[in-house]
Parts: sequence; C-alpha cells; structure tokens
Amino acid sequence: MKIGNFESLYLKKEIVSVNKYGIQIKEKYLNLKYLQNNKKKSCIAFSIKKKIGIAVIRNKIKRRIKAVLHEISFDKNNYNIVIIAKPGILEYSFIEIKNEVLKLCAKIHNKHNS
Repeated sequence: MKIGNFESLYLKKEIVSVNKYGIQIKEKYLNLKYLQNNKKKSCIAFSIKKKIGIAVIRNKIKRRIKAVLHEISFDKNNYNIVIIAKPGILEYSFIEIKNEVLKLCAKIHNKHNS
C-alpha cells in the first residue's frame, strides 16, 4: 500500500530491526525511528500502543498521520521508518500533528545533509 511518497512497511522483521538498530528522533508526542534500507523507496509503519486508547482512537491517529504524509514531500529514499505515537497525542489537532511530522522529517533531512 502506498502512503504519500512512502510504501507500507509491514514485515515484522523489518519493523523490529528499525526499532532495534534505527536512529531515533523525538518530538513532544511523536517519535520517529529510521534505518537505511536497500530499496528504491522509503517504507513506513506506525506504532500506536493500546494504552493510548481503543482501536477507534488509534485508527484515527493513524489516519491523521497518513493524511499528513500524503500532503508533504519527503525526498529521502532508502529508509525504513517507524512513527511511534505517545500518550497525549489525542489533544493535538491535525495541524499540530502535521507540524510535528514536518519537524521529524526536517530533522532526518538535516542529519544527512550536514
């Protein structure tokens, strides 16, 4: 499945390797872990724990993040990315979530262009 400029990251072993060996970037209510892959596209997965809320709430958060990813342009290829939502994200509006995702993507861009 395609999410914006990303493909879905759905193999458990790839998600586990990103969580274990990936570089972590933190914001207030979102964390991002990424690891270089040997594909031509970046792949993305979401991690939203059950303590954040029931399935309806977790899916709402995923839909908001996916909508942001459709809007932004991420020009870095060859990354496996896991976006981790933290408790408290429910109070965030769509625009605040968008700003956090943009900050996270900018930090990846800055780390590899400096």
